[in-house]
Amino acid sequence: MNLRPLFRRWWLLLLPLVLPLATGQAQQRTTAATQVPAYTAPDWQFAFWVENPAPGVTRQLRAVRLRVGAKGLPNCPLRLRLYEAAGPRQAPGEDILTENVFICPARWNGWYWFDVQPYQLRVPAQGFFVALEPVLGSDNFHCFPSSPAYQPTGPLLSPEQPGAACWARTTRTAWQYLPDSTSRPRYEQFVQLEVAGQ
Repeated sequence: MNLRPLFRRWWLLLLPLVLPLATGQAQQRTTAATQVPAYTAPDWQFAFWVENPAPGVTRQLRAVRLRVGAKGLPNCPLRLRLYEAAGPRQAPGEDILTENVFICPARWNGWYWFDVQPYQLRVPAQGFFVALEPVLGSDNFHCFPSSPAYQPTGPLLSPEQPGAACWARTTRTAWQYLPDSTSRPRYEQFVQLEVAGQ
């Protein structure tokens, strides 16, 4: 079905992401030499590249819609982060969204909206990054791998699909580029961007 007449001057991007917050049974995995191991520290943040398909057209970002998978931590707040591309490698740079915008999913396996229209965000010509930052304020989320009851918490990543551009960092490290991989992620979520053209 052609969606262009429905959206007219809006464009909608569907971007496969990995579920940034997940818990569940540990699975046996074979890690190839080019892969990056799964990160489960609560402060890991993953930024996914969004290309601007028409750099010469001024557009305003209206909303970011997130598909949260069935397995995850209920009632865990997520902060939306939007970064400009910076430097020779086009890594995540300065914040585009400087306000604190949160959702707190009451349940998983559903769509959630971040309304960013009030912030009048221009879509950068060079594209930008979308990231989620978990806000973990309970000791329930701070398990140790040596604990018998340990479950992974925080952003959980199996490296991205070929062609994707993903960077990762913690509060203690700089952004690191994650290499391409043909492995599928354990869990997926989707992000849709609603943009108004002028």
